[in-house]
Amino acid sequence: MRALVRCLDRLISRCNRVREFTADPGCVLRISPGRVTHPLTLPEGKIAPGADALLIHYWNERMPPLPAGGADLRYALDLSRRQAHSLRLVAGYLQSADEFREARVIGGVTVLAPAGEADGGTAMIRQYGFTVLPYHSPLGRFGEFWENLFTWALMWTYAPASLRFRRLGELRRSEFWMTREMFLKKFLR
Repeated sequence: MRALVRCLDRLISRCNRVREFTADPGCVLRISPGRVTHPLTLPEGKIAPGADALLIHYWNERMPPLPAGGADLRYALDLSRRQAHSLRLVAGYLQSADEFREARVIGGVTVLAPAGEADGGTAMIRQYGFTVLPYHSPLGRFGEFWENLFTWALMWTYAPASLRFRRLGELRRSEFWMTREMFLKKFLR
């Protein structure tokens, strides 16, 4: 069954043009082109629907394995270091890649940082400078259920220890966004 989930993950990633952008073994992120589907209000201003975006995705196969007892301080520090490194790699790629020259915002969707909740995932994403917002599924609650079901299947496949702490019915998605200018300012070295 896990092989089927991996195959479906590859198929959905291919259809959404999610891809690796670096050979760096320390990178835990992948990217895809996208568009803003609803108005965004960020500290730097408003972004209209239809604006080009660079979407960030976790690279499931590269995520550090979650300890059996759940995330501890060592795990959180390791993941934070890997994410910061990966975001710097994304910034370098963004600056040089013609395909993303029109991208006005950088961000994506995650279940690891529920909007409005003060947990470690939300704090980490905000620490990087992203604005965390409630998720707006283009397909409404129906679509969000299926997205959460697939996310749960990915967690079961790639990080089964995480299921002790995240139940399917409790998954809450959020969006995280930052303008291109702010992203390059924070992460380009």
